Amino acid sequence: FGPTRKDKHMSPFDLYIDAAWWQNKIPAAKAKKYIALKWSLENYLREGSFSEDFFLAYPYPSHRHFFSKFSEQSKTFPLPTMFGTEFPRPNWAEPKLFLPGKIDKNRDYQTYTPAILSLLQKYPVEAVSKTFFQQEFGNQINFNMSGSNWWDNKPYNQVVDSIKRTRLSVPFLNPGCIIEAAFCGVPSVFWEHGGFYNSLGSMMDILIPHNAPPERFLEVVENLMNNKKSHAETTLGIQDFFSAHLYGEAMKYFTVMVESIF
Repeated sequence: FGPTRKDKHMSPFDLYIDAAWWQNKIPAAKAKKYIALKWSLENYLREGSFSEDFFLAYPYPSHRHFFSKFSEQSKTFPLPTMFGTEFPRPNWAEPKLFLPGKIDKNRDYQTYTPAILSLLQKYPVEAVSKTFFQQEFGNQINFNMSGSNWWDNKPYNQVVDSIKRTRLSVPFLNPGCIIEAAFCGVPSVFWEHGGFYNSLGSMMDILIPHNAPPERFLEVVENLMNNKKSHAETTLGIQDFFSAHLYGEAMKYFTVMVESIF
């Protein structure tokens, strides 16, 4: 909320929301109420006591169980990140894979190397982290495959445009950009040890369990790449789960929060 004018002087903001809050941070502006938007519940938040004008919000309503342990639950609110006004139809147009980043080398990724290479030899890609894949796999990958577009860095809006040119998002052993993909009409494979949305992954039968064999990974990818019905049903199911991130739905959460704290 912006400041209001009173006798030509700027009074404090009504509400200050900080998405980059850390312990003992000094706010950049004075406000009547302060909200720290946190992706995880850090120890200092669990252990500290806060002033009456301080509140905590989290950007994924589906993660409320993480924040329910907060000692002052009445001061926490879901405040969904807004990604769009509506969901597009499932994007079946182009048989390309989106690779949202590097492989998590803290995992036993070598188990999946043959499966990963088989996909990259079969399907064109929109792929982040070209240098990483060049260093990791060298000439085992055809970086000049027709339709493929490899790059290292792009502005966020151009990354989203890349997702829109694909049929499936395939993160390797990490969560990837599941919500952005959903708002592009693109489903994702879910890795159990990525730590996000395991229940959703299980429900949609796209979850790759911890220590699953490479065959399970290939099964999920090939089904979503070649079965139009499964692709559509999975995309719509994921979109329904993330409906709180539509502008209109997110504003409902915001309105409830504001009414509660003022």
